[in-house]
Amino acid sequence: MTLFLQQQFGLSATEVFSVNGPVNLVRLLQVPDQVDRPDLKYPPFRQSLPKALQQQTDMFRAIRDADILLHHPFQSFAPVVDFVRQAAQDPDVVAIRHTVYRAGHDSVLLSALTEAARKGKEVTAVVELLARFDEEANIGWAAQLEEAGAHVVYGVVGYKAHAKMVLVVRREGGRCGTTRISAPATTMAKRRASIRISA
Repeated sequence: MTLFLQQQFGLSATEVFSVNGPVNLVRLLQVPDQVDRPDLKYPPFRQSLPKALQQQTDMFRAIRDADILLHHPFQSFAPVVDFVRQAAQDPDVVAIRHTVYRAGHDSVLLSALTEAARKGKEVTAVVELLARFDEEANIGWAAQLEEAGAHVVYGVVGYKAHAKMVLVVRREGGRCGTTRISAPATTMAKRRASIRISA
């Protein structure tokens, strides 16, 4: 085989490497999908919800009772989406601030922000234009947000905004208070994150 490769590709003996074992193990990830043996597969993973949100659908009430910590990917991201959607719909919400890193073309979060801006809420979005593979989508969302009346900040020159944050200003009990979601960028980069929702 070595001699064949050398002849076919014009390689010297020092340019052909022999490896004791499989090469490119990533290809093995496709094997379970090609075998029809459900008895050999793990059941699909179901993300959980924190206890505070299992019986409570009003995010602001749940957060008022206690801070909520979500650990992704083990817990559902739905509470974050619900929080932003409810903030967009809530007549007591005055303002929403949001950082946008990788939005994608069909972002439910940015759809909610656009809706909030159209309803007259003060919406500010920090949109990162250097989001790998999502630059085009982010530029499109930024234009849509501006068209809806939102304030759009295009990142900070020399820095990359990777942290995920949402700040909501809401009238409650005769005064304005803030509720926030924050996720550190370093853990999000590893596809795992602890997200804290607090008042």
